[in-house]
Amino acid sequence: MKRFFSSLKRTFSKPAPKEPAPAAAPSGAAPSDAAPSNPAPPADPAAGVAVAPAPAADNPVAPAEQPLAPVSAESPQITAKDLPAAAAEAAAADTFSQSVLSAVAQQVDDGLQVLTDAAAAAAAAAAAAPAAPAAPAAPAAPAAAAEVAEVAATAAAPAEDAAPAPSAPASAAAHVVDSVQATVVAPADAAPAVIADAVAADAVAAAPEAPEKPVEVVPEKTAAAEPVEVVPEKAAAVEPVAAAVNSLFGAVSGHAESIVASVAPSAAPAVAEHIEAAKPAAVEAVVSKIEEVKPSVLETVASTAQSIHPAVGDVVSKHIDAIKPAEPAVDAAPAPVPAPAPQESKPEPVPEPAAASAPAPAPAPEEPKTEPVPEPVPEPVPEPVKEVESKPEPVPAPVPEPVFEPVKEVESKPEETIKQVETQSPPLVAPVAKKVPSTHVYHGTVELHDDYHWLKDQTPETKRPEIVEYLEAENAYAKALHYDKNKELGDKIFNEIVAKISEDDTSVPVFRAPYYYYSRATKGEQYRVYARKKDSLDGEEEILLDQNKLTYEYQALGVIKASPDHKILAYALDTTGGEDYTIFFKEIATGKMFESDQIEKAVETIIWANDNKTVFYGRTDDAHRPDRILRHILGTDPKEDPVVFSEPDDKFNVDVTKSEQFIYISTASSLTTEVHYIDADKPDSPLKTFYPRQTRHKYYVVDHGSNFYIITDAGGKYLNRAIMTCTQENTDMAAWKEVIPYDPFKNIGDLLAFKDSLVALVRSDGLNTITVLPITADGVGAPEHIAFPEKAYGLYLSDDAQQNFKSNSVRFSYSSPVTPEQVWEYNTVTKERTLLKSTEVSGGLDASLYAVDRIQVPIPASTIAEAPFKTPVSQTIPVTIVYRKAMLKKDGTNPLHLYGYGSYGISIDDYYSPTIFPLLDRGFVYARAHIRGGGDCGRGWYETGKFKHKKNTFSDFVACGDELVRLNYTQHDLMSMEGRSAGGLLMGAVLNLRPDLVHVAIAGVPFVDVINTMMDASIPLTTGEYEEWGNPNDKSYFDYMLSYSPYENVPKDAQFPHLLVKAGLNDPRVAYWEPAKWVAKLRDLNIAGDYAFLVDRMQTQQIAKGLIAAKF
Repeated sequence: MKRFFSSLKRTFSKPAPKEPAPAAAPSGAAPSDAAPSNPAPPADPAAGVAVAPAPAADNPVAPAEQPLAPVSAESPQITAKDLPAAAAEAAAADTFSQSVLSAVAQQVDDGLQVLTDAAAAAAAAAAAAPAAPAAPAAPAAPAAAAEVAEVAATAAAPAEDAAPAPSAPASAAAHVVDSVQATVVAPADAAPAVIADAVAADAVAAAPEAPEKPVEVVPEKTAAAEPVEVVPEKAAAVEPVAAAVNSLFGAVSGHAESIVASVAPSAAPAVAEHIEAAKPAAVEAVVSKIEEVKPSVLETVASTAQSIHPAVGDVVSKHIDAIKPAEPAVDAAPAPVPAPAPQESKPEPVPEPAAASAPAPAPAPEEPKTEPVPEPVPEPVPEPVKEVESKPEPVPAPVPEPVFEPVKEVESKPEETIKQVETQSPPLVAPVAKKVPSTHVYHGTVELHDDYHWLKDQTPETKRPEIVEYLEAENAYAKALHYDKNKELGDKIFNEIVAKISEDDTSVPVFRAPYYYYSRATKGEQYRVYARKKDSLDGEEEILLDQNKLTYEYQALGVIKASPDHKILAYALDTTGGEDYTIFFKEIATGKMFESDQIEKAVETIIWANDNKTVFYGRTDDAHRPDRILRHILGTDPKEDPVVFSEPDDKFNVDVTKSEQFIYISTASSLTTEVHYIDADKPDSPLKTFYPRQTRHKYYVVDHGSNFYIITDAGGKYLNRAIMTCTQENTDMAAWKEVIPYDPFKNIGDLLAFKDSLVALVRSDGLNTITVLPITADGVGAPEHIAFPEKAYGLYLSDDAQQNFKSNSVRFSYSSPVTPEQVWEYNTVTKERTLLKSTEVSGGLDASLYAVDRIQVPIPASTIAEAPFKTPVSQTIPVTIVYRKAMLKKDGTNPLHLYGYGSYGISIDDYYSPTIFPLLDRGFVYARAHIRGGGDCGRGWYETGKFKHKKNTFSDFVACGDELVRLNYTQHDLMSMEGRSAGGLLMGAVLNLRPDLVHVAIAGVPFVDVINTMMDASIPLTTGEYEEWGNPNDKSYFDYMLSYSPYENVPKDAQFPHLLVKAGLNDPRVAYWEPAKWVAKLRDLNIAGDYAFLVDRMQTQQIAKGLIAAKF
């Protein structure tokens, strides 16, 4: 059925225009990047972006009808609805069964009806030519009329999501496009499903109001109908139209027969017979229409075209003028037939580009426009560069940090904040942001014009009313245009996702003698309950915290920890969405809150010292950078808490952790770390420095008895990290000794120390593995590796991986795209592996129905780069592919959703995600591209995708998309892509580089205004990003970053796919104004199909911030 619809779309919806058509109009870690010091994986499509197929706008799939009499000699002329009964016997053994035949037959009927109506509209325009005196114009009429129908059909295509009122024949033509590849969004709290309702007709949401009844094609009447007498004077107009109808029917027949033959061979003859039988009736309807129409219909056609879009109106009017006499004669005629009512247009639809009729070969990925890939250098971070002073430069000569140079505001005439683009559907009006001309001047001479700079407001407590008005208008537009119309589908998809989740879930208990601590989720409740049991899991439950009983409008729990003596509970709660946490203390036995000890504006981390009264916590600076660690003693005023450690360098972030012996305070940038420690039994003792920082040297420390073990890159020499050791008495680097030989093909990610062994998380060939190193009297024994069977999976050492130092059991979590999370315990001495928990799926999951594969995509030759210290780097890009076995065709007709990230050295591992199953079960292929800039293939993989190699990230993603098409997993017009935060930058850059790569793009909290953000040091976390992207105050880095920044490089002559863009009002990493400005610019340039811009939980976060009052 999908193949038939795709063919039908290519055949009827996008014929090649006879002349160029106007341009079309626009359509991490989650929620954004994690701090480089301790990055959390970016959000997968599982993160809640909800996209789903749209209902067919003009001719929704009809309910199943009762089968009619089977085909026989007595009733040779059948309708498509007879096909299930006619082929019932032959199809009994067919895999797709009678229901598929019914769906195919229905689509055939719909396609024929659409063709009839579209041809009728074309013929109507042609028939308006006068009789004999206008004979010279007649030969041009069919071509011009065909252009009218073509333009009307093509114009509907970009705004496939809308549901216009089907009041004219042109609306039926638009239905072909709408029903084939409508792509819209579903409720935000659902989760992703993308493109094409034709993949699953049973998932179509509630249909809009029924269209006017079109001309019926009834083959039985065709046989008995008298031939229609054609007026000789109009033969020149009628005959070519009839011939065109016959030709188009031939194309339909060929497509239908081939498709039906592939899915239900026995039904193919019946389908062909039906189409052939229906052909005369369609021609008859066309000819009849020609006889009925009057010249006035031309005015209706022109008016309708103008209402669709001025560009469409211009094209249509030009052709009408060519066939319309200067002074049309009005004949005395019988009672006039009412002209077709004007079509109610979609918001902003315009003609698609001329190339739409036949996809052109994909252009090669864009070569970097700057210098070739630079030679590897030991220190990628630029040394401070002296700025060449120029007279206009307002920045003082010594500039230790970047300065946001003043914006030259050019006052514009007062105008409304939001201009409404008028359409005939008032609720579906796309907001257009006003323009206020502004100019950013950088490096004295570089001027960047920014008409939407006014959308930027860094005030945390409030936003200017005009900004709130615009954001609310965008949310309302997206809701009206997409969400509301697809609620039924969104609910259905949401329920399918929930069916792949265990709503009743209990975590694996963590034993902290004498208590077992755990949390549980209950079906119907929004938050988890945290509890414990004493001595035995059969004991009585003691609830520590039930978030469902808290009354905050918004809440996100950070760390929750009981004191070492189990008497006091400390927990961190964010109630604004801005990641400013409040630390609460509660006496567990009585429930009493320690109100005077409540700590405001902290980070989420809480560390108890061993004295049961001292807590270490962190705070942020004005740029929201974690810059200091404080010590609080219960019973004292938090305002008087002393600062234990403060980090002045704004490229570094500070964190605090704990082992049984020590409390560690680490400060880290993207390239450099430094570790300090305190005796956990003496929390007021002086802070010790393990080893002073050296630029480009990253190391981490774990303690084991009287020794330390260190993971180190030795300043880059061991780029993928080595394991070394030293005594507590001498921690100088000169005293460090190698534990095992360095392997440049294996990246050490984590290390735990147990009494009798070390357990390391090691990445090799793009996948994590676990390596156990036995500790003996002579040092460390031979490594032991734990193997895993699946081709792609996600693996990490659990937060509670180490129950206690003396234990020999390590816990780890494992899952794959088709394996729900499992918690295992591995005994490092006995080698036994015990399954502690396998997540239950309430709706059931038969993993055997699905397949997980990995392919390797060659890196584009022109982008191959050498990693520092000649560290070996893979020459291929891993791509994980998931699909439902029975639905993969490998003929290019499966839709495919491609996800990518590629920044900060973060690996996108293949964990279980319930949100991909609504896609897989509709025939989608789901793919993850493990591109450079991420850490999927080690640190060399990361280094060759950052700084002046950043464009490699984008070209890798394009190469993956092209390879998936080459291997016949999909085709470009059936592909969608998604990325969040730095992955949103990926989306913007790829759209600029290859607008034709996909049909739909989803950009979550996208980092798209690269230059203006990176040149403004006052924006939170900006200066710390210099070690990821480069310092733009260095002109060479500025120029390179400017060359790929999505906001500055939108191609004005491109045709973008449909877009869904999401933002967070209080997101501290990617500010809301970046995607807001980007969307405003795209809409103004009029280059995209259809798109929606959403600000997540805007009202909730405004309430939480106190910007608006809550409703009770």
